[in-house]
Order: sequence, then C-alpha cells, then structure tokens
Amino acid sequence: NNQMNKNLTICLFILDRHDFTLRFLRYYNKLKLQYPLIIGDGSKNHLNSRIKDEIKKNSNIKYFKFLNEYDKKKKEYNQNKFYHRILFCLKKVKTKYVKFISDDDFIIKYSTEKCINYLEKNKSFDGAGGSILDYTIDKKYYGKIDNMKTVYEIKNFKSKNVEEKLNELYSNWFHS
Repeated sequence: NNQMNKNLTICLFILDRHDFTLRFLRYYNKLKLQYPLIIGDGSKNHLNSRIKDEIKKNSNIKYFKFLNEYDKKKKEYNQNKFYHRILFCLKKVKTKYVKFISDDDFIIKYSTEKCINYLEKNKSFDGAGGSILDYTIDKKYYGKIDNMKTVYEIKNFKSKNVEEKLNELYSNWFHS
C-alpha cells in the first residue's frame, strides 16, 4: 500500500461548487488517503474558511488558485484556460500515475489500487479506468444513496499523443 501511495497523485479540478469541494475534502481526510492531492481551482470566488481548514489538515494537499477563467463578456468559463489549469497541475505531479477527479466524485480505494496494480503489471499501457457511477442521495450534499447506475464507460485511448488523449477524455464533458 505504501508503494501505491508513492505511485499516484490525485488531481482535483474545482469550479465554484464549494459545498461539493468541502464534502470531497472531508471524505479524503477522513479516509486518511496518503495519495498526494493537487487542487486546481478556477472558481470566480475564493475558498471559504471551512475548505481552507480542511486543506490545512493534510500536508499531502497542494492548492493552486487560477484567476480570470470566467469570461464576463460571454458569461461563461474559458475552456482553453481550463486546459491550461490541467497542464499546470500535471507539471506538479511527481508520481508515476495521476488520477483526475471532480469535486462531486468519491475515490474508491479498491478500484484505484486495482488500476495501479494493472498498470504496474502491464507496462505497455499508460492508462486504466473503469466506469463512472451516477447516484442520487436523499438530501442535497449528504445523505443515504437512493439510486446508483453506470453512466459512462471509459474508452481505451488509442492515441500516443497526450493532448489527444485529454481531448478524448474530456469530450464527454464538454459539448459545443
């Protein structure tokens, strides 16, 4: 397990959903995960004190604030600046592998470790993934799970080009 912690960094990209960010950080800290966590924040607003306190609890968390991602004229976020935020955070990664995650996601330790083991045993692969589970809860941010289903199966990225792999990965989240 300690070796796995040295092999993986988690990159969390946040954007103005501070209730989800707080929930994610509480979960991360409660599980005492030792994977380094890099946060790239493109939010218009600054973090509240509760989130800052969760970040301070764990020396494995590195936080980076990015300004001016919101285009006031178009009243939307600039996708190119989001990609810049991803690349900036990737340059901070010092481990062999990286896991991208969103503030409304939960880390499934067993699945994460299974992916790392797979990559360690299959050196010709540079990525591993599974399914994204969608769920609803009986309250807004905390509560019992009402429903759970698979919504997206991660593809086998065929490109050797990192930029093309990122575009393929995020093509499911950004629609023109």
